[in-house]
Amino acid sequence: ENHRSGAARLRWTEGDALAPDTFAGILGAGGFFEMVEDDVLGARLPVFARRPRSIAATVDAAAGHGDRPFGVEGERTITFAELPDRVCDVAARLAAAGVGRGDRVAMAGRPSLDHFLIALGTIARGAIATVLNPAWTDDEVAHALATTDPALHLGEGGPRSFADLLAGPAPAPLGADEVAVAEDDAATIIFTSGTTGRPKGAV
Repeated sequence: ENHRSGAARLRWTEGDALAPDTFAGILGAGGFFEMVEDDVLGARLPVFARRPRSIAATVDAAAGHGDRPFGVEGERTITFAELPDRVCDVAARLAAAGVGRGDRVAMAGRPSLDHFLIALGTIARGAIATVLNPAWTDDEVAHALATTDPALHLGEGGPRSFADLLAGPAPAPLGADEVAVAEDDAATIIFTSGTTGRPKGAV
């Protein structure tokens, strides 16, 4: 149930509760998840005061988890410590492929480590990760591509696979001006299920 003024306890699930002073210490002034009001695309909304302001900042903060695994796929593991360099590498590869800020990068395929790395690298580049459902029909894929007009189409059914993008020598890292992403820049397009019509892209 929601926290209400004067309530003795904040209950998340049955048998699990937080005392109000603990709750205030987490979300209140000075807490790690302190909430404040800020302008978000012209609207005043509650936001986290100590939030990372970009994917790059989020990834850099995550590196503090060190050698703990960020992702595991079969015998392959990527640690949190490795993550910032991997994401920067993807961003540079996308730039070398002609992807600029605000461009869409269509990604078709089932979740994998490469899928996640390319999504993070796309957003770090300032482009928009456009996720295509691998279960779609050819007609649904064509509709999504026509709707979003991606600068690059990767994965199943695309002219380049995830592995193609990640193969070969690493390009030079991008300069700070090439990855200067604003907090309110569009990051991803996720399509609805299309149950009542064609899938619609939500930014």
